Amino acid sequence: MKEAKSYTDELIKAIQEVDLEQVEKAVELIKNCKGIIFIAGNGGSATMASHFANDLRNINILSKSLVD
Repeated sequence: MKEAKSYTDELIKAIQEVDLEQVEKAVELIKNCKGIIFIAGNGGSATMASHFANDLRNINILSKSLVD
């Protein structure tokens, strides 16, 4: 139980440190993209790249994972 508490405490701290203003700026840049967004990853990150590209396509943003 001690490890789980430590993990959740660190996770909460990391989330609280996210600069939401910067996140909003990144979202606006992505939404205003006039071309294709290419996303790459290696190993486990390749799966995340694929999922992220799919998430973008689900909201009508043209994207392609280089691992698909």
